[in-house]
Amino acid sequence: MMVILVNQNSMSYELGPTNYANSPTNYENSSTNYDYSVSNYNNSPSIYVNSPSKYENSNGKNRLYNKNREVVGYAVYSRRGVLNIFSVSGMRLGYIPAGNNTQSIFGSESSVWCGTQGMLNGKLVIGLTKSCYYRLLSDQ
Repeated sequence: MMVILVNQNSMSYELGPTNYANSPTNYENSSTNYDYSVSNYNNSPSIYVNSPSKYENSNGKNRLYNKNREVVGYAVYSRRGVLNIFSVSGMRLGYIPAGNNTQSIFGSESSVWCGTQGMLNGKLVIGLTKSCYYRLLSDQ
């Protein structure tokens, strides 16, 4: 899946963090909610299914890449439907909550709004703010 940069201030209300459904202050999206916490075993980078050692994460279908086709991370669904986003080395950047209430991406530790998932030219992409994109790259 491709990762693109998005500007939080130019997002439509439906996709942006000013919509309460997409807000990190909504408990249903918060990293303090155990379902989304990195301390929840299903979201932990230390389990094999979320590890960069797993083929699908390092070389397979879960890879995330930029517009230059360089691998920048990977994304893995938990058993509960949370989409966890990891750096190439396995640091958890963030997540999309389960339940289809939002497609927003929230920071793993800080519950900041990091971006959104959506369609671009008929393909599913992950749009990250510049600060979250650089955080994803910083652990490579």
